[in-house]
Amino acid sequence: MISQSADDIVLLSGVLDGFRSLDKLPLAQWPEHVCSPEEVGLVSAEGSVQLPNTAEPLTASCLQSLQSFPGARVTVVSATHSTNSDLMREAVNGSVRGRLHVAEHQAGGRGRRGRQWISPFARCIAMSVGICTTRPVLAMQGLGLVTGIAVCHTLRSLGAVSIGLKWPNDLVVEGRKVAGILVEHQQFGDESRFVVGVGVNVALSDLEISSIPQPVTDLRRLGVSASRVDIVKNMAQFINEGAALLEAHGFEPFRDRFRELHVLHESECVVLGAGVETHGRVVDVGASGELILDTGSGRRAFVSGEVSLRRSEQ
Repeated sequence: MISQSADDIVLLSGVLDGFRSLDKLPLAQWPEHVCSPEEVGLVSAEGSVQLPNTAEPLTASCLQSLQSFPGARVTVVSATHSTNSDLMREAVNGSVRGRLHVAEHQAGGRGRRGRQWISPFARCIAMSVGICTTRPVLAMQGLGLVTGIAVCHTLRSLGAVSIGLKWPNDLVVEGRKVAGILVEHQQFGDESRFVVGVGVNVALSDLEISSIPQPVTDLRRLGVSASRVDIVKNMAQFINEGAALLEAHGFEPFRDRFRELHVLHESECVVLGAGVETHGRVVDVGASGELILDTGSGRRAFVSGEVSLRRSEQ
């Protein structure tokens, strides 16, 4: 994207709103000074900007379905820098309990450790959920892993039966990433305000897949035909249910399920962090969701914010 000012994003979002009722717009209406249609995942041809045939904009009826989600306060925007950043700004001014924020396109979507998350218009899911609690922050340390379990459960139930988790925040199939999670936090007095961001590849093009500097796939390639709005609703429901159980009982009730879903459980791996490599076998996750690695000099625990995990090269 050429420019990412707040005004440019508002302008882009307004133009993209037109795709809620139309499948193409006049090219003359496109804000070329902000970005090209192709940078957003659209197609320009014959004097118009068009949706790829795999795009699925959220129509008025879709939005009404999301707004009726029990207990949620929902917003949907056509474009934003980052759904997590949006809710983190809201968290400064008040509670984000029950918030569900969805974007059709993210100009600056972020993964863990500052990585970019590509989000072509109406062909991925970019959403954030607000979670508030008076429990100590350490008691909610496993929220990212619990979210991963919730998202994995949702996508498996919709047909992606081979999907699994890669500690701490990736959802993968045969080493190819399908979805990622980013949890952020702010403290206000006794209340911890968490923003749980989820990005899911739904229908990427071959060119988009080849341009991403890691192996990826998407839900359509995995045989999932459910609509984007149904995927969002189911994920939001399971994320909220999981967070409530974590708040009440800690991470312990989730440990067995995470072990079952973890694609690197009992595998020889390397943990990378602060320029240091630690080799060993993944044997467990701890009571707060920390990774337990059996190394040549004993067992070590790693917290997700510090490190990344890879399978050892054979």
